Amino acid sequence: MTPTTVLPLSQVHDHWQDRGAARLVFQP
Repeated sequence: MTPTTVLPLSQVHDHWQDRGAARLVFQP
């Protein structure tokens, strides 16, 4: 796992979590 992959995931997780899409990502 490279830091480049972790950085975007962190931003997406926070942004998606607000939209409630995080559940779809972690629980497809």
